[in-house]
Amino acid sequence: HDGYVWLGTASGLNRYDGYDVKIYDHDPRDASSLNHNAVYAVHVDGRGDVWVGTRSGLNRLVPGSDSFERWPVGSASPRGILAGYIGAIASDRSGTIWVGTRGLNRIDPETGFVSHYPVGHGPNREIRAIREDSAGRLWVGVGGLFETPAIVGDGLYLFDRDSESFENVPLTAHASGSAPSDAVGVTAIVEDPSGRIWIGTWGGGLYRVMDGRAIPVPLSAEASSNHDFVLRIFPGDEDRLWIITSHVASWFATSGLTDLLEFDPERGIVRRITSSDAAHAYTDVFMDAAWTPWLGTNGSGVFLGDTLAGSMKLYKYRTEDPGGLSSSFIRAVFEDDDGVVWVGHPKGL
Repeated sequence: HDGYVWLGTASGLNRYDGYDVKIYDHDPRDASSLNHNAVYAVHVDGRGDVWVGTRSGLNRLVPGSDSFERWPVGSASPRGILAGYIGAIASDRSGTIWVGTRGLNRIDPETGFVSHYPVGHGPNREIRAIREDSAGRLWVGVGGLFETPAIVGDGLYLFDRDSESFENVPLTAHASGSAPSDAVGVTAIVEDPSGRIWIGTWGGGLYRVMDGRAIPVPLSAEASSNHDFVLRIFPGDEDRLWIITSHVASWFATSGLTDLLEFDPERGIVRRITSSDAAHAYTDVFMDAAWTPWLGTNGSGVFLGDTLAGSMKLYKYRTEDPGGLSSSFIRAVFEDDDGVVWVGHPKGL
């Protein structure tokens, strides 16, 4: 957005312009400041408006200013958001803003008024993924509460804008029967370049939507670890998928316990990505404009290169290199419109 990089942190919203970082944080004396410092979601819509979800509700940065409009959680006003942490923000082709909490919130971008749509089979369900696909369908993924260590499942839904109702998309149980569909929480919804919809779940692994159902896709080839707990999915070139999975069921205990998988759905081949010296705890995957993967890790730096050819270059923190990374604990990797790659870590960019 306008060449800025926007970063949500536990201490507010950061805006980086290539030279300096501007911090937007909560000021209890200023009603136009960010409504809470704990930022969970950041979204830039088609008009360039910046939407920020925090522990206390939704904010929109007023264009041309440093002030925010607020949509409080649990308020009875026309701008009130359904209670719960804001786990996802998305905009559709019409410009409507969709916000996931303990239900789906639709925001009219012109009036700011909010419509509420409860979803799931219990009060303790929060939306963790929202995506409009190329056909205009709105997909919603529901899991458990953000403050709980384990994600309680509830599944995948399609939202019909005309009838304002949800259709549950059944998650077919694996052949082993290890994960009933109502015990699976959805963590990621991705559409690949061929238009296929892929679903990452917490407890059921990877699914592909086919004929109105979500069909499980085994991820066990060439890897002995359990890959039922999917953290993230990233589309790659030639319709390959990059998938980060956790070894453990606790959402808060994934540091140092992750695998990176490269999945070729056409050939059904799964490769677990490792390096010559050790396995790494992967935190992010990004494909640059040349479809070269950048692999962020939790303590080992950033890998760049062609994993199929085995030529990977490592960037990490080294005390003797003042021009290198200032931390090897990578949280995010991103490429801007000018082809510059940005690496986020606990010490900054």
